[in-house]
Amino acid sequence: MKIKTWIFLISAISAQSLPRGKEPPEINSLENGGWNYSTDAPHRTSAAVSFRRRFNRDVNDANLETHVSNLKMVARITNGMSILAKSMHHSLEVEQFISEVLRFGDITPTQIDALDGAKLNEFLNNLKTLPDDVMPTAAASKDIVEKVEKVFDGLKKILVEVDGVGDIREWKEEKDHFLKEIERLGKDGVPLAPINTIHAVNGNWADQSPELLKNDSKSTRDDLKGIRDLFSRLKTKSQSFDADTKFWSFANFTNAVDGISPVLKAAEGVEVYDKVFKTIKMDEKDENDYVEYLKLVVSKLKGPLARMDYVKIVSELLTSRAKKVHQRRLRDTFGLSNGAADFASLSTDVENPWIQKVIKTKSLKTSFSHFDRISELFTNIEQTFKGDLEGFKKMLHFLDSIPQILAKVGLTKADIHQARNCNRPVADDIKTDLFTPFYQSLETIDDKLSGLKNETQKLSTLLKTPGIAEMCDEVIAICNELKDDDSNLKDVLKKFREYPKMKNLTAHITELKKVTSDISSKQLDSYKTETANVVNNMKSLNDYQNRIGEYATYFKCLQDQDKLKSVFKALDGLNEIRGWSQNTDYSKALSDGSGVMNGVIGVKGYLSELKKSVESLEQLDSPEAKMLKEFSSASTHSENIGKAVQALDGMRLALKNQAGIQKVVDNIPVVSSHKAQLTDTVDVANLEKLVGSSSEIEVMLTSLGTFKKTVVPFVSTDTFAAQSEIFENGKKVTGVTGGFSVMSEAVGKLKKTVKGQDASKLNDVEDGLNTMDSLNLDFASFKTDLDASKKSLAELDLFFASNFKASKVTLSPGNTPSGNQANPTTLGGQQVWATTGVDEKKELNVDLLVGIAAGFLVLLLLVILIHGLLHKYKRRWLVDHYCIKWKATPEILFDIYYEYFKRKFDALRLDETNLKGHMDAVVFKYFTSAYETDKCDAIDFKKKDAIDSDCRYPTELWAENAPVLKGYDDRFENNFFHANMCSFYTRKEWMLTEAPQMKSADKNCTISKMFWMAKQNKTQSIVMLCDLKEKDKPVCDRYYPETPESEALTFGDLTVRCHQMTKPCKGLEIRLLFAKFGDEEEFSVAHYKFTGLKITGFPKSMAGLMQVYNALERDTQSPIIHCSKDNRRTGLFTFGAMLYDDFKKTQKVNLKTNLIKIRKLRVGSVPNAEDYSYGARICWEMLASKVKLDDLRKQKYEAYKAMELFAEGGTTYYRLMKTPGDQN
Repeated sequence: MKIKTWIFLISAISAQSLPRGKEPPEINSLENGGWNYSTDAPHRTSAAVSFRRRFNRDVNDANLETHVSNLKMVARITNGMSILAKSMHHSLEVEQFISEVLRFGDITPTQIDALDGAKLNEFLNNLKTLPDDVMPTAAASKDIVEKVEKVFDGLKKILVEVDGVGDIREWKEEKDHFLKEIERLGKDGVPLAPINTIHAVNGNWADQSPELLKNDSKSTRDDLKGIRDLFSRLKTKSQSFDADTKFWSFANFTNAVDGISPVLKAAEGVEVYDKVFKTIKMDEKDENDYVEYLKLVVSKLKGPLARMDYVKIVSELLTSRAKKVHQRRLRDTFGLSNGAADFASLSTDVENPWIQKVIKTKSLKTSFSHFDRISELFTNIEQTFKGDLEGFKKMLHFLDSIPQILAKVGLTKADIHQARNCNRPVADDIKTDLFTPFYQSLETIDDKLSGLKNETQKLSTLLKTPGIAEMCDEVIAICNELKDDDSNLKDVLKKFREYPKMKNLTAHITELKKVTSDISSKQLDSYKTETANVVNNMKSLNDYQNRIGEYATYFKCLQDQDKLKSVFKALDGLNEIRGWSQNTDYSKALSDGSGVMNGVIGVKGYLSELKKSVESLEQLDSPEAKMLKEFSSASTHSENIGKAVQALDGMRLALKNQAGIQKVVDNIPVVSSHKAQLTDTVDVANLEKLVGSSSEIEVMLTSLGTFKKTVVPFVSTDTFAAQSEIFENGKKVTGVTGGFSVMSEAVGKLKKTVKGQDASKLNDVEDGLNTMDSLNLDFASFKTDLDASKKSLAELDLFFASNFKASKVTLSPGNTPSGNQANPTTLGGQQVWATTGVDEKKELNVDLLVGIAAGFLVLLLLVILIHGLLHKYKRRWLVDHYCIKWKATPEILFDIYYEYFKRKFDALRLDETNLKGHMDAVVFKYFTSAYETDKCDAIDFKKKDAIDSDCRYPTELWAENAPVLKGYDDRFENNFFHANMCSFYTRKEWMLTEAPQMKSADKNCTISKMFWMAKQNKTQSIVMLCDLKEKDKPVCDRYYPETPESEALTFGDLTVRCHQMTKPCKGLEIRLLFAKFGDEEEFSVAHYKFTGLKITGFPKSMAGLMQVYNALERDTQSPIIHCSKDNRRTGLFTFGAMLYDDFKKTQKVNLKTNLIKIRKLRVGSVPNAEDYSYGARICWEMLASKVKLDDLRKQKYEAYKAMELFAEGGTTYYRLMKTPGDQN
């Protein structure tokens, strides 16, 4: 039932037990759930309504500002009441509340209190001295370090030149191909037929035009016909020139010089080798000494990392504080969205004249006085806190590079020896006197080809001159006026001579002739001489190649040293850190970052006292506090009103910035006309989304304008509910959502390619999108809150009217108050009503209490009876319509899911009648369209730099929700683990990772890392969604024994044994594994290997997958789930589970919400419409597995199993589209 029904029943039953006296004015329940007063009370009729009726004019922004300002007070007061009520019920999570007010996000006061000032100072001092600490100290050590690093510097220079060349002595087939291409150019030349045609037109015009243009021209019909054909050819060839013209291109290389690039690169390598020959020598002792130095460097680099947990806490805290209201997650402070500033306003809010007029009590001021010290502490923290996020980010920029450099340097120790693996040849001069003429011939060929291309492009541009084609048509039309008997020949010739644009046409033809003549005179089509020089001098190339070949063994050896490039990168990183000592940016960033971190430490004392002060609210025991304690729904009303006021404030800000947003809409055509100039697919997609959102933004602006017209001047009413109209009108405002930030970034890139007025317009679009990104324009998401707020305001009125004794209010004759019954007295000739409420100094009316109690008892019995009947016979109605969320049975969930897709599929079949009778085609069409609409690109997320040696596959990884290994001592070289934590609606989490690997030449063992992660997180289950080999290729290394009889497997100090193994169904194997690290305590983990979920297609049986899911549902800790690579299978399974988990709680099929969530939690998840369909099918199976299917539900279940037929549906769909009409 609706809340208004309960209020009506309470009023009706209570009224029967009240003493009969003069009737107060009637209270009418509005259809919108709010409260209004009877029309016989003129002084209560809204002055705003009368004002609107009289003038019916638009209202300025000041009216909305006033409304929002006053309603914010209501939201804050309701929030304060909620905090007190929750505190006294011991349901206020104190740390969460404090973090919320201070905008700390997930960082708690306990975490901040754990920050040790002495350790922080040590950490900051280590950072200051780090650049000097990694420098060699002793003179001998310094010499060795410089010597070895010069070796690697020289080798790096050599490899830059010869990288990819291989053994230059083996360059034979490519050389033969080069020679054949040169010979082909000499033989065929470059065909210039289209250019010659244009040149001939020019010649014909030069021959015929003088006579035709004479006043006494002797030209004949044939002359006119010739000119007509000339202009016809010119027009035709101008239009087809680009298509007909083919530039010369060599096969497999770009130009003649590029054809011998391996030789040239090797020659450059020789030149560099000669220069560094004396500096690239080192022996074994040099290597050992340098490795010892690197060990010292590693220990120094580890120092700052010891307190990176402090940095992470401060970073997360600052990031959270920088978020806007709509980006934060609120639980207890929906009405205090501005944090401490709003909290400080509570004491003055309750004394506001309008608020006092409504609540008619000073008792709330007494209750809120308990907030005074808490507010003072919040204010002190805000003033003490140094939240310079940008300054801290600069320090983070440097800190983030330390662990990366540390990892590289740590791995480098074992690779230093590769610098002395190759025997150095003796440096010798190579003469180039014979090779130089050969090389110059190639350059001549390239110069001629380049010149031809430039001239041809110049000619192409001329032929596209605007208006020339129209001129040709006009001249042709003049020539066609000649009659068959030539009787009008002179008239046609005169009209030809006097053609107004003849000078322009003649100038154009003259310009064409100039270009074509240049091409002809320079003989840009013939290359016989140049190619002959190359062919005849091939011996000089061979000799040059042979001389360079003396270095080939050494160069090839260097290229085969696979770890040298890693060493180069490590030393580059080390030099980067050394350079920080002279980098003023580093010292400034360190200073700024230190100030921020010390500022966080500085609030610890305040937080400790603040926590105690908030906890003390639990002990409040005053009469007014007890009344608030009984107001158990305060938190619900706080959320409803708080969110609704946030929506109104968002509308206010949108109207304030309306001009800037309108410019986005006005200039979207400019974006559309230029978007093709960007080539990046992501940028283009974002621009297309922007263009597509134009109408949606326009509709929003229109609805905001309409809403603004409904806002009347604020009237100081007697009730909160009388202000409900603005919330009702706000429901009609539409909103927009989208990645405005990435759209703005794309427009910024587009702006750089545009000049003039359009660039200015794009600048307006960019500014407007930045403004939109700063606002919460998703007004549609507040519709429920705007609706619920009206009921909450009425509940507030009822609470104050029922619980607090009012000050005496003077009314006009013939009117009575709208609160509880009271007796009238006379004061100054007017009736004065005092409402009855809680007053411990006065005697309660026993008859009144008995009447209320009797009425309440009757009402309670009715409620219990009605709910019992509804629960038994109309449970689905309760789920769909009840004002309080009623838990749905599995059967109801099954039906809701079926009905959702039935509506979608039926609508599709109505639209495309060909699909009737072909459920697989319906599934294909629906999910293909839905995926294109719903998919998002998670580009706003920072990617984590993966450590290649600790990854089986080179897949990307989100940084934000990536777990790290902890407490492993020196067991691993780093704390990196390629995984992401995926959180569900119910706050449970799954860890998704890739297939683990054994140690190999260039790879570290990640099997032991995976088991350590399981130990660290107390994981109960590991799920493997692939086989060890697929299509005869290994995709995952074995990390578990096959059976209990199999020998235990060891990976370093990790031992894994199989205690039990079963195969409950096809495709599923379940093992109980025991794992032990060295002397650590042995632990167990269940292992589920399910091979039915293929990369393509859908499993024939879902039994195994459901058994896995049911096991994970019972787990209390995060499981580890992996497939082979690309996250397709783990992402699909998790998406289906997320969809089911969300649906159970919300009873809504939120496909898009969960698609966006999984794609932003794990790169590569649900990459196409096929997986979108399969995820919905997995959710369908999860729902069906919880229900005992009767015959009807079996039919429904079988019908929508078709969601697994997406691939087959594609074939059916395209077949049907080729055949019109109904296919039944």
